[in-house]
Formats: sequence, structure tokens, C-alpha cells
Amino acid sequence: MEKDENLMSMPTYSPKAVIGELKKVQWPSFKELMSSSWLVIVFTVLFALYFFVCEFVASGLISWIVSL
Repeated sequence: MEKDENLMSMPTYSPKAVIGELKKVQWPSFKELMSSSWLVIVFTVLFALYFFVCEFVASGLISWIVSL
């Protein structure tokens, strides 16, 4: 019985309500979108370089330990 009560309390979304909410959203301008996109690309490349260096150092360290 408790399970049925939980289902009844769950919100339902109508397409009209969803469209109404989407109209309230403040969408970014093209300039803001491009600025954010470049920021994501730059940080992705920086993280990739960081992990590449970490992997390179770790593999060298492990190779050195194994060769002892």
C-alpha cells in the first residue's frame, strides 16, 4: 500500500508545462557559448597533458623498480 502512495506523490510533467519552463530559461548568447566552449577545450587539453605526464613518470618509475 505504501508503494502506491509514493507513486501518487510523484510529480507528472505535461508537454505544455515543460515548454513553459523552457521559455523561462535564459539561454546563453553565441559569444558566451563560444567562450565557454573554448574554456572547456583548453582545460580538457591541460588535464590530458597532466595525466600524460603522470602516466609517463609512473611508467618510468615502475620500469626502474622492476629493473633493480
